[in-house]
Amino acid sequence: MEIEALSKIRHNGKDYAIGDVISGLDESEANRLVSLKSGKFVEVVGEKPPDDPITVEEFAKLKADEQKELLESLEFEAASNVEGRVEQYTAWLDENNALV
Repeated sequence: MEIEALSKIRHNGKDYAIGDVISGLDESEANRLVSLKSGKFVEVVGEKPPDDPITVEEFAKLKADEQKELLESLEFEAASNVEGRVEQYTAWLDENNALV
């Protein structure tokens, strides 16, 4: 779920300013922010569609929190190190015949 910050928010060790979009929240986290009037639900436009995955090389260049967020959106519990996360993403691409 995506939430647009209506106030300053700190989530998972990251600070978000007013207007920032927070992705990868579960339903209870998103509902809590909305009920506190700290955020509002938004639909993110302009992301690659799920049938157009990024390459392993592009994934490896992402920041750790971006890698974790992407893996969580693919229903993985993200590994703690970059090598493990790259292996997880590669495995997902293989499983979904999406190797690019």
